[in-house]
Amino acid sequence: MIFYDISHLQYQVQNEKCWQLKGGEYTKVFKSICSKKRINILGAFNRKLNRYTILLSKSSCTKELVCDFFEVVKKDYRWTRKELNIVLDGAKYNRAYDTQDKAEDLGMKLNYLPKSSPNLNIIERLWKFLKKHVVRNKYYESFEEFEEAVVDFFKNIHQYDKELASLLTMKFEIISTC
Repeated sequence: MIFYDISHLQYQVQNEKCWQLKGGEYTKVFKSICSKKRINILGAFNRKLNRYTILLSKSSCTKELVCDFFEVVKKDYRWTRKELNIVLDGAKYNRAYDTQDKAEDLGMKLNYLPKSSPNLNIIERLWKFLKKHVVRNKYYESFEEFEEAVVDFFKNIHQYDKELASLLTMKFEIISTC
């Protein structure tokens, strides 16, 4: 089972837990950037094998980009003859007929999550971890420096194996609505 999702990292400073009255004691001042540039990260994670497949793109997310990524995933798992089960959300580009056809051609079964349930896709936890280490409270002088930090994170992702092992689990909290 492979958990797949797309994360959109915007080139901006994102402060975390920093609210206080202006001018108060211990005020922290951060440099800021106002930019619409972003990096789209298509990611797939196999929990059983602890295997990541990542594609970075500056272009908009489209069904064509998703189809290209599925080819990358298939290439990454070319050693197996088993059908690949992909868990994904119902975003428009994920549900497109072209995307579904490509997945079928590649021997992939798409398992769509119910609406408003990102907590069931464990790769969402990876995106949160990535943002904590690369985006939150960080200032990058240029977009290229920001992009390099993202690339470095994935190049060295196994240095976080211990932290990620406890985070990327199949344990889900069941919340009763009754």
